Amino acid sequence: MHVIQRRSAKGVQTGTRNQRRLSFHLDPYSDVSAAPAIPHVSSFLCFTLGANIVPDILFFQLGFKLLRVLDIFFLHFDYFPDQILKLIHLRYLALNVTYELPASVSQLRNLQTLVIHGPWLCRESGGSPILLLEYWSMPSLRHVHITAACHLKNPFTVQDNLPRPFASEHLQTLYTIQFSCCTKEVFSVMPHLKKLGICETKEDFSTDSLSQVLNNLVCLQELETLECSFHAQNREVRKNLGLAALPVTLKHLSLSWSYLPWEDMTFIAMLPNLEVLKLKNYAFQGPKWEPTEEGFHSLKHLLIENTDLIHWEAIIVRHFPCLQHLVLKSCKLLEEIPFGVEELGTLQRLEAHYCSELIENSAKEIQEQIEGIDVIIRSDRYVKHSPCMILDL
Repeated sequence: MHVIQRRSAKGVQTGTRNQRRLSFHLDPYSDVSAAPAIPHVSSFLCFTLGANIVPDILFFQLGFKLLRVLDIFFLHFDYFPDQILKLIHLRYLALNVTYELPASVSQLRNLQTLVIHGPWLCRESGGSPILLLEYWSMPSLRHVHITAACHLKNPFTVQDNLPRPFASEHLQTLYTIQFSCCTKEVFSVMPHLKKLGICETKEDFSTDSLSQVLNNLVCLQELETLECSFHAQNREVRKNLGLAALPVTLKHLSLSWSYLPWEDMTFIAMLPNLEVLKLKNYAFQGPKWEPTEEGFHSLKHLLIENTDLIHWEAIIVRHFPCLQHLVLKSCKLLEEIPFGVEELGTLQRLEAHYCSELIENSAKEIQEQIEGIDVIIRSDRYVKHSPCMILDL
């Protein structure tokens, strides 16, 4: 990777012509304008904010012909640069957009990974962006990462005389789609999906589409990672969410704003392959969590963030026998880390971020009891990272 960190034309030109990988870290407009053509470069990454960049200067000045990786997340364009469509060898594309992505993106037949950041809204309606049917005709597409909750156009709503989208059968990663799109018809054409992110929008909440969302995950027999975020304005305890339908293949599960009763944790605990569990923003609600005797046999990483939990009545060595990494964030009411941590031989790291003073004291005691454990304590008073680093805030 050739990194350009100088603004002078001489600095840009030196050693760039024959480089295969190029990264800009300063003023992209000045750097690109001063750079010579680099037709053989295969990867171009920009790590500096830039606006009002003229696409012709970026793509024609550098003379990209064999580009496979293009990451211009930090550059802002008012519209999709059509010049990208000429990069026929492109495998990876990352953009920061405030516009609708055109259907012509499907012309990138070799694209494997598409990453879209930013408030991508439909200009006409101001609503959620739409993943067009044309995208699923991209034969090499495997990974789609979009930060905004998108509406996924149902492949079965098209006319019968149109070809069935075939790229979706090879899709492995899909982030993020609305709850209303989580239908059996959609999931049935993605049999090899391994990573999925879903989000409940305001529209989803008003139509009460929640009851079937998790039940439809039964179609995803190879799903390993699920990130699920609910509509934050609903603060009522949710029941009958369908957690029993979670695929047994899950290894990573993240829940946010779900307001579930702690009793429902039983369904998650019984997932035999679960290794990472992240509970964010009142994923579960209530003052007391008493885990069942069975479950969490494979769990290695547990995060609890922003909760009203007070009493966590567990015996760590019994209920979480394989735990390696415990993270507590903004657990202001939690009174104590569960009993038996010092007996757990697998625990390697313990983090307490902006929790109660009681939790901070528990973390300090555990650090003294377990030799070699990495303990991090962050609060409004100080930051402590074992064994002896303390920083004032």
